[in-house]
Amino acid sequence: MLLHRPSSRRAHTTGPLLALLRGALSLLLPALGLLWVTTEHPDGYALASEQRAAPAAGAPQGRTRVAADPPSRAPARPARRTIVKVGGRRLPVPADVATVRAALRSVGVKVDADDRVRPAMDARLRGRTNITVQRVNKRRVSHTERLYFHEDAVETDELVEGERRIVEEGREGKVRVVERVVSIDGRERRRVEVDRTVVSEPVNRLIQIGTGAAP
Repeated sequence: MLLHRPSSRRAHTTGPLLALLRGALSLLLPALGLLWVTTEHPDGYALASEQRAAPAAGAPQGRTRVAADPPSRAPARPARRTIVKVGGRRLPVPADVATVRAALRSVGVKVDADDRVRPAMDARLRGRTNITVQRVNKRRVSHTERLYFHEDAVETDELVEGERRIVEEGREGKVRVVERVVSIDGRERRRVEVDRTVVSEPVNRLIQIGTGAAP
């Protein structure tokens, strides 16, 4: 919208009206989200609602006042989302939790001294964090193994050369073996023997081998 003061003879009548109109527009346009540009020079006033029009050729240049843009708001920061991974489940953690220990407590996950937790229990949460809990089970198992016997031979001339006779039959022994088994999330990862105890000794077989002459 453009208003001009065409001549100096009517300045005393149009001046107050233009000032009143300018004041009203300066209040109305910002409320509508429009840009107010005012150019002042000796011959008149120009008001534009959205952008300043190019000045006419030869027109004197004046001062320009541009309404400041409303302050822009910073983009909303995405909510932090921490996940606890345990036993094949993914449990979301509240955003106001500060440490790994508190995060596990908030979702009802208990750990013992053997379990593995990453990051560490006292680590602070920063941004998106995946907390991994691995259930570690350590147990001892035992089983029995056989102890094989050997064969002892003695020579005798009571038997023809090449003959063999069992004097005493052999007997197997037994040994009890204890192993420590480590499982992580239900899968066996390590097995170590920690003890071996003989339950019964083997008894060797005793045989005679003949060296006598044939009759």
